[in-house]
Amino acid sequence: MQLLGTVNQNLSKHSPRPHSQCLLPGLPQSPASIAKQVTAAAYGRGRDEQKPKDVKSIRRLPIFPLQQVAMPSVIVPLNIFEARYRVLFNTLLAGAEGLEEGLVNHQSPFCGSRIFGMCWATSQGLTSVGTTLHIDNHRVQPDGRMLVTTKGRERFQIQSIVQEKPVLICDVEMLEGDDTHSVMALDIAAEVRRVFKDLVTLNAKIKKAKVVDDDLSIPDLDEWPPEQLSYHVASMFPMNPMLQQSLLEETTTIERLRKERDLLQSTLDYTSAQHALRSAFADDKPEDKAAEGQQPEQDKPSSQTGPEEPKVGT
Repeated sequence: MQLLGTVNQNLSKHSPRPHSQCLLPGLPQSPASIAKQVTAAAYGRGRDEQKPKDVKSIRRLPIFPLQQVAMPSVIVPLNIFEARYRVLFNTLLAGAEGLEEGLVNHQSPFCGSRIFGMCWATSQGLTSVGTTLHIDNHRVQPDGRMLVTTKGRERFQIQSIVQEKPVLICDVEMLEGDDTHSVMALDIAAEVRRVFKDLVTLNAKIKKAKVVDDDLSIPDLDEWPPEQLSYHVASMFPMNPMLQQSLLEETTTIERLRKERDLLQSTLDYTSAQHALRSAFADDKPEDKAAEGQQPEQDKPSSQTGPEEPKVGT
């Protein structure tokens, strides 16, 4: 769901930047040199370079770069048409019905796993923090394209490049979630829900649309726990991927929810003020004054003997 056109239009100058700025610049170098850059980006923002890694948290994944940001627990539909990615997705779906069997690589360690990683691809390269996706459904088109429905699962951070071609394969560190059942997390989540509903109501008022309960009952909005809510709210800004990436990289749910609450509240305040100004000017239009000074049709004299009656719009 895209929240409001106003939201995306007014955020471009105020969006926080993602932490993982260096990333994978176009993948023009060797895997070793890229690995150094990714590792530097991973540890250069307040991480302890000497901190030992839990082996269980490191996982090898094929990475699908795309110009959008995937969020955990959020549905991500994909249209797969490039030959190398058709091979990848047919391989990931090995054992499912309707595949192009000739495109399945049965020797791949990812054969039939249905799991891959997705990172936001920018003009400067690839962000190092992304989301693992699970393929839930697929449909092969007559022209060979695959329409795939995936759902986000966990966040990860690229640690090293294993392979660049034909598809990118990386060792990634799985980023753990945090405890989101604290009183503070639940309170901030309630504030996010309230401001979101107020924004929906205001948007409907501006468009002169009737708001019904279904409009305020976004599927599962009231049932999502704080962490899941934070990711779904972040997914509502598809026109501002830099903002989305920044929210994805937040290390705690509470901080992510705080930013979303402040973002939604500032948007609500701005939109309210903008609507009030437009309403004030609309009530003071020149044509309205002319209409007020015009005589009713039945009161007009049959022949004009004095000054010409004012006309609406002149």
